[in-house]
Formats: sequence, C-alpha cells, structure tokens
Amino acid sequence: MMFSELPDAGWRIMKFVSDSDRDLIEDWLEKLPIGERKGVRIELEAILRFLRFVRAELWVRPQFAWLQGDQNDGIGEIIVDYRGVPYRPLGCFGPAEDQFTILTGARKDRKRRGKVQWDPQDALSTASKRKALLPGRSNVEYIL
Repeated sequence: MMFSELPDAGWRIMKFVSDSDRDLIEDWLEKLPIGERKGVRIELEAILRFLRFVRAELWVRPQFAWLQGDQNDGIGEIIVDYRGVPYRPLGCFGPAEDQFTILTGARKDRKRRGKVQWDPQDALSTASKRKALLPGRSNVEYIL
C-alpha cells in the first residue's frame, strides 16, 4: 500500500497502540537511556514534522529510507541519529490513505561483518506483523 499524493492537510502521523491501549512507541522511548530519551524524541518529532508535508515519493535519505526485502515490503525506517546512535522507528503508510503509522521503535547496527543487526532483534518481524494488522484497525493514535 503506497500513497503518493500529499493530502491537503499533510500526512497524519500515527502510532501503533496495543489491543490493551498501551502506547508501544512511548514504551520504546521510555526504555532508551535516560540521557537520550528527550533528544531522540525531539529529533524524531522534527523529522516527522518535515515529512508530514512532503509527497511520499520524496520520503528519502537523510530522513527516511524504505527497507529492502520481500518481508519488509512497504515498511520504512525514520532515520534518527542521536549522538552517533542509529535509532530507527519503523513504519508504513496506512491504515487510512492520509496516514503514516509508526509500528515499532528500534536501533540499527552494521558493525558485525557488514550485516545489519537490530535491537530488538525481532524489530523487522514485529513491524511486519503490526503492518498486517493495520487494515480496518481503529486503535492507532494520532501524533501529528
């Protein structure tokens, strides 16, 4: 599902909420080291405020990149580098045509033999599972 037309009021930025109404993105931010939480949050919000008014085909580096691979189809990473640490909230367009939803938060590390390592290790599968749950889902929460 890829929407290219910029909605009149810009993209609505959403975040995934569990069935028990837990804010899973806020939970991820709260697990970050104390000295980095606020900085990561501020950088993430600044990037999202920029992307909100940009056509989808222009969501590119240095703020955003689409993940490669069949299981990651339609999932992208918001590129937040705070103090040299590569934080990568993962998201996709939907469930509505004017929405982009952050599915999970993660850190990305390429230090092991050129292979990408994710923290948590299941970040990609979590994002993929949550993306599959989006159609018809009403418990996503508005951010911007």
